[in-house]
Amino acid sequence: MAEEGGSLIAESYGRFVSSHLNLEKLKCKLIRNHLLFREILTFLTCFKPLLHFKHFDFELLNCQIGDQEILLIAYGLSQTPQLKHIRFKVIQSSFLSIECIEQCVEKFANTKTLESFDLYFRKLSIFTRDIPRLERLFSRFENINCSFSPQSVWISKK
Repeated sequence: MAEEGGSLIAESYGRFVSSHLNLEKLKCKLIRNHLLFREILTFLTCFKPLLHFKHFDFELLNCQIGDQEILLIAYGLSQTPQLKHIRFKVIQSSFLSIECIEQCVEKFANTKTLESFDLYFRKLSIFTRDIPRLERLFSRFENINCSFSPQSVWISKK
């Protein structure tokens, strides 16, 4: 499912997803959408009743979201206990903080039912001199692989 431009129509997507009770995998790509808190919550809560839902691939491309929206998505996905594998990709020009990414990783790493995740954030501003500090910061999480560049962060648990 892909949506480009405008605003996410959460109720429509929620009805679509909810109508597929045996849904196991979903790939959702949003391009240049403005996401509102209410819409994010509505969309993420539609996964709870889907007992077979195990894999979610979620891409946000130039959606102009910030730290609060990223953390809301991480929280919402962590509240879906049947979810085992998450791939979350954010590519945008607006600023995301390392603290937000750290909290997102912490939320996923502490979700006992989650077996693997793959997180990618692009278009950040990280000074090369800060990369060793970031590697040490993220090394506190067990079974986590990290890769940093001045413009991106990739973190996975497998």
